[in-house]
Amino acid sequence: MAAAITVGRDGRGYTLCTGFSSLARRSPLTPTAPFEVGSVSKTFTALLFAVLVEEGRLSLREPLADHVPPGAMPPGPAARRITALHLATHSSGLPHLAPRMLLRALPTYVTNPYLHYRDRDLLLDLSRARLKFPPGTSRHYSNIGFALLGRMLEHVTGQRYAHLVADKIAGPLGLTHTTARSDLEQTEGYWHGHLMPPLRTPGFSGAGAIRSSARDLARFLTQHISPDPDLPPALYRALRAVTCTNSPQATTLGWLSRTTAHGDLFFQPGCTRSATTFIGFSPSRRTAVTALVSSGWTLRNSLIQNAYLLLRHYAAHPLDHGAPA
Repeated sequence: MAAAITVGRDGRGYTLCTGFSSLARRSPLTPTAPFEVGSVSKTFTALLFAVLVEEGRLSLREPLADHVPPGAMPPGPAARRITALHLATHSSGLPHLAPRMLLRALPTYVTNPYLHYRDRDLLLDLSRARLKFPPGTSRHYSNIGFALLGRMLEHVTGQRYAHLVADKIAGPLGLTHTTARSDLEQTEGYWHGHLMPPLRTPGFSGAGAIRSSARDLARFLTQHISPDPDLPPALYRALRAVTCTNSPQATTLGWLSRTTAHGDLFFQPGCTRSATTFIGFSPSRRTAVTALVSSGWTLRNSLIQNAYLLLRHYAAHPLDHGAPA
């Protein structure tokens, strides 16, 4: 098993790596080794959405119905009110997952649950979905919502999700080991002691396709805290916008948030069969934490809870004077 942790505050920090990115080759883990990051991908999808809004190619209130085929929306007038903002803030009323997704997962549920779930399945699940509440009136975490948001971004631009990530985020931010492609080398991952194949998400890219490294994720967070003024203007503004929306249900796009005595914390956990991940930051305390481990989530996996506590701790206390850079 391999693990990588970064902790940064005010330009100083730790980077700790242990284990092997490939056990067969005995390759020591480095800060640039990519891991599957699961739902951390949602923060990339939300940032892409914000960039396209800043470029004038989408609006926050863009109707989902305008970007799916006729007949793909759930029955009833409420569903036609679902907007991109609802998808990005988990306030669409759509379910977390859907029965067809679970059925399609059965042949490869243990190793690659999204392998056979494609765009047509996503649209069929959408057409049969029952909203849990009218859009914009409550919150319910929805993988389907972010899969649809990713699809909407592809429809607007005519480009695949992986290309958008490379062109709009990874390239400008200098994230050299971040991608939404599943055919590139990545850290080997294990679930219940078994080596897992790379995750493939043909119909679910916006919800979980990203691979990234500890170093790249640390830079990703740093840019949310203090964006480089030399970035493309739309990206610069989008990095500010994702933690400040005008939605009554959420203050963020793609991020979970919590208010503490030491300021707001923004964070997102993620897991796949091959990895468990956490990223989080405090803008007011200029603090960021990333944690990745090459083990899929189980009841005994406490990485997410411990990484969140680490973020809370360093948002409240300065790094030790002897902390390595």
